[in-house]
Amino acid sequence: MRNIFTVFAYTFKIAAKKRAFIITTAVIISLVLILCSVPRLLNAFTGGDVDSLTEGVFYTCYYIDEDGMIPGGEIALYNEMTNTFFPVGEMSKLDEYRAEINDDSTVSVIIVENVGGAPQIRVIARDFMSNMSTSTGVVTEILSREYVKKTLAENGVSGELIDFSQTKLPIGVEPERNIALAGYTMGIVMITLVFFAVYYYGYGVASSIAGEKSSRVMETLIVSASPRNILIGKCLGMGALGLCQFGGILLFAVVCIKLLIPADFAFMGESLSFDVFTPSIAVLTVLFFVFGYALYAVLNAVCGATVNKIEDLNTAIMPVMWTSMLAFYFSYFTAIMGSNYEYLFKIAMYVPITAPFIMPFALLNGMATPVDIIISATILLVSIAVVTALSVRVYTASVMHYGKRMKLRDAYKAKM
Repeated sequence: MRNIFTVFAYTFKIAAKKRAFIITTAVIISLVLILCSVPRLLNAFTGGDVDSLTEGVFYTCYYIDEDGMIPGGEIALYNEMTNTFFPVGEMSKLDEYRAEINDDSTVSVIIVENVGGAPQIRVIARDFMSNMSTSTGVVTEILSREYVKKTLAENGVSGELIDFSQTKLPIGVEPERNIALAGYTMGIVMITLVFFAVYYYGYGVASSIAGEKSSRVMETLIVSASPRNILIGKCLGMGALGLCQFGGILLFAVVCIKLLIPADFAFMGESLSFDVFTPSIAVLTVLFFVFGYALYAVLNAVCGATVNKIEDLNTAIMPVMWTSMLAFYFSYFTAIMGSNYEYLFKIAMYVPITAPFIMPFALLNGMATPVDIIISATILLVSIAVVTALSVRVYTASVMHYGKRMKLRDAYKAKM
């Protein structure tokens, strides 16, 4: 136990003094400070009405309907899309409009064509992010409504019935699950943060072992501690450093949020709320982060022990890197698809390599039951124990091996 603590203290001290660790911490803290200052700056410039930033921006959309398929369509569009002008255009000037669109992103064109006696709507915009490109659903609804009214009127239907045919029934949505914008957004952010933390600190373990092995420091360590204790001590040392950095940054972020973000700040009608991040969820999130780090750290440690030169480390850790990236992307896209694919959530929560990434999202959005949490944690712990046992065997055989890089299969078969 004393040997483990010695290796732990040595690893923690050396890693904390590295320039990369200090610079990374400073950059992340600066980014947190800047991001948390943005809402207060927006409030200062807009007088508390952030949505007013989009007000006062007007667009021009030429409306071409030379066959008169939807008379008055441009008026109907303007009445409901008040930030856009709809001047009547001509097909003969279409090339001029296209040149104008390329020069100005606020310009677009709507063309109503006669196709087989029925109108067909075509929108020409600068790109898919332009105003009219993102409003095609609204445009279709408005013009379709006007076309139906025109057709009914031509067939002798009274104005009262036409107006009645346009009636929209009120609708309300009552979600059974606690998937709110704040929980969804924070869940996606947590998936990303956990991945980068696991990847960064796991790589730190591999880099530390590879560096000490190439500089022959490992020969000194191996005299005072067994390979098993070195492996455990280094993983614990980098893990503790990661928790200190990660926890310190989160604590700094909480302080910045409390001091810099106004309590009533809202963007696009949604207020920023962190009520979903309860103490129990915070504890479970940290727990799964620790489990995820432990799983990937021991794998990275073995990869670091198989190389003789630090230059070969990136090649050695490639299998672990690809495994963590695939697990991250699977978790990320599962979260984006929401609760429509529950079987994917079950797979991601129960598979050890993906559980650390998806569980924070599931916890924040009420998608993990107590049974899911217990099963996921149990499978993850058993996997860590099995992987650690195998890793200790491989690590013991490869850590003092010099010369040609030892293959994992040969290291496992070697005598302990």
